[in-house]
Amino acid sequence: MDRLPGKNPLVTDTLYRMGTALGVGAFDVVDHWSTDPDAIGIASPIDHRVLVYIAVYDDGYFVELEQAPRPGDDFPYEVVGRHSGLNFEELVGVVAGHLARGT
Repeated sequence: MDRLPGKNPLVTDTLYRMGTALGVGAFDVVDHWSTDPDAIGIASPIDHRVLVYIAVYDDGYFVELEQAPRPGDDFPYEVVGRHSGLNFEELVGVVAGHLARGT
């Protein structure tokens, strides 16, 4: 994967490793956080409303899991989970479980 302009190299490395762990086509990069050098968004390729915000730190990862809001909710998304201090294997497990909602 090519480097992403303005992003911390750890972000690109994480995306590459996630692609290897989850398989080709397992997610789309949907970067609503383009100005944050340490964060990226990925989504289910089938439903981009199933979204994962990933922040990369030297000592681990933070993720926020998002999905479409409940009917009648005016907010554009619903947060369904937050995890911090994850290692890479934990990150893959959390992301894989969440993205499965979009299939």
